[in-house]
Amino acid sequence: MLLGILLWFYILDIEYRQLNYEGAVGTLFAKDFAMTEEELKLWIKKNEELKLIPYSDVLGNLTIGWGRFLGGGINLDEAELMFENDYRDTINDLKRYKWFNIQPDGVQKALINMTFNLGIERVCLFKKMIDALRDKNYVIAAYEAVNSSWAKQVGDRAKDIALMIREGK
Repeated sequence: MLLGILLWFYILDIEYRQLNYEGAVGTLFAKDFAMTEEELKLWIKKNEELKLIPYSDVLGNLTIGWGRFLGGGINLDEAELMFENDYRDTINDLKRYKWFNIQPDGVQKALINMTFNLGIERVCLFKKMIDALRDKNYVIAAYEAVNSSWAKQVGDRAKDIALMIREGK
């Protein structure tokens, strides 16, 4: 045990001497020890490597971004930021479609809520609803929305959305 500790200190001493004589240990140079906060952040990001989809780290922890451990959840500010990003993306996704852009404000709001829940790809599968929206036949569009497996899954949310669509305002 004592031999192991002495060996560890010997290795540290060699690394320290390399730092003093050669100016570097690993990828750091002595000048880097006086880095700014922004430089520190960049260094951490470089070491962590950005991953935009969840992955398991070397210990098997679910992680995302620059080493963000997901097992502890998120705080309210992070949830709000993610909601605002998703909300903006939902509206931008819908604005690509003429059948959305020609709708009155209330119908657009209903479609935004529906798309936020389902995603644009799944909303686009509601072909009969979209055809009815193109024709501004809001009764049929509402029926198609509420007469779906999605409506059975989300209950009152689908009823409220269908009601707003049916009103056509």
